[in-house]
Amino acid sequence: MKGHGVVSRLVGARRILLLAAGAILALSIMGITAEAQETLMLSCSSQVYESFLDKAVAAFTKASGVQVKVDIVSSEAATSRLANGMSDLAASAERLDYRYRAAGFVEYPICKDPLVIIINAGNTAQSLTAEQVRNIFSGEIANWSEVGGKDKEIVTIIPAKENAAYRNFWRMIMAGEDVDFDLLASRSTMVLEATRRFPWSISFVTQGAVRGRAEGAKEVAVDGKTAGDADYPYFQVFSIVTKGQPTGTLLQFINFVFSDEVNGIITQHGMTPFAR
Repeated sequence: MKGHGVVSRLVGARRILLLAAGAILALSIMGITAEAQETLMLSCSSQVYESFLDKAVAAFTKASGVQVKVDIVSSEAATSRLANGMSDLAASAERLDYRYRAAGFVEYPICKDPLVIIINAGNTAQSLTAEQVRNIFSGEIANWSEVGGKDKEIVTIIPAKENAAYRNFWRMIMAGEDVDFDLLASRSTMVLEATRRFPWSISFVTQGAVRGRAEGAKEVAVDGKTAGDADYPYFQVFSIVTKGQPTGTLLQFINFVFSDEVNGIITQHGMTPFAR
C-alpha cells in the first residue's frame, strides 16, 4: 500500500510536470503568434491617408506581415496623439511645429501635393484669379455672375479649422484673412463629397484625394494654372512623424514608405515624392 502511494505521488508529479510543460509550450506559441501579429498604431491625416497612404499601408502589411491600425484624425490631432502615447507614429499634412522638434520628435517629409480649388462638375467656370478666390471665401463675392459665371449664389464649403487643409489654405491663399463659409466639413476630404452634392459650391482639398475619384466635382484653375503645371504655387507637404529616432518595425515602415513601390503610388496620384 505504501509503495502504491509513492507511485501515485510520482504519477501526480509527472502530470504536474507535463501540465507545466504544456503551459510553457502554449505560452511560447502565444508569444510567437503575438510577435507574428505585431501591430503598428498610426494616427493619420485624412488627406494623407486618402491620397496615398491607404495603399502604402496595405502594401506594407502584405510585404511584412505587420498590421497597421489607422485612426483618421486631423494633422494636429495626429501629432498630439503621438505625443500622448496613443500611437506609434503620425502622418501629417502640415509641417512639424518647432515645439515638437525641440522635444525630439522627428519629421520625415514624404511628398508634396497640390492644394486645389474644386467646384461642382455642373459649374461651367474654368478659371479664377487668386484674388477672386480670396474674395469668394471672404464673402465679398457671393454670386457666380460676379466672376463671369451664371447668376447663382456661391456655396462655400470648408473643412474644420483644426484641419491642415484649412490652415494651409488660410496661410497660402487667404494670406491670413478671415474665411467666410456656408458649410463646414469635419474632415478635410469630406469637402469633396459635399461639393458633388451642392450644384454651385466651391471648396479646396488635396489634389491626391481628388485624382481618380473626382466624379461630380472638378478642379478650377487659379490664375490660369492647374495642379499639373510645374509652376503651380499652392502645395502641402505630407510627412511621417515619430517620437524620437525610429527603430525596429517603425524604421522598417518608414523605409518602406520611401521605397520605389510607394514612390510609384505617389507619382500615380500626381504628387511629387521626396528622396530620403
